[in-house]
Amino acid sequence: STARTVPHEAQQIGLEQASALKSQFLANMSHEFRTPLNAVLGYTHMLLNGVSGAITDAQRKSLSRIDSNSRHLLALINDILDLAKIESGKMELHPVEMSLADLIERTVGSMTALADKKNIDLNWRIDPDLPVLSQDLGKLQQILSNLLSNAIKFTPEGGRVQVRGELREAG
Repeated sequence: STARTVPHEAQQIGLEQASALKSQFLANMSHEFRTPLNAVLGYTHMLLNGVSGAITDAQRKSLSRIDSNSRHLLALINDILDLAKIESGKMELHPVEMSLADLIERTVGSMTALADKKNIDLNWRIDPDLPVLSQDLGKLQQILSNLLSNAIKFTPEGGRVQVRGELREAG
């Protein structure tokens, strides 16, 4: 039997079409998941704020867990949507001038509650003379948050996570 070969260009077009369809599917599914999830977050927030009346401590604890896990799920969905945008070339960057030291300090500071939950010693030393950059603040903060979140997640309870922001000489 003779194997049928597809010309390289036709294969490339097929792969590009499949990739575009996958990216569109991810974008559509992310949107479809975010809508009801945002409703869950909204209702949870209302309940936590006593809109429907007083809640017990046990209910507050459960609602707080729902809120925390829903926010985590929303972040994962947003990451999938970002990947789809990157793959399709539609990711928009919004560069702004920022102090790298301030960005790192703010991001690490926002992770202290997560580290405290696992009794992890989170400490940092940031060189105040780090340069001012022109970068997309949201994207860079997301990268740093993901790195720190993973460091905390995979550090054993009672462990230690250190962050250093310093200039190094080339060479």
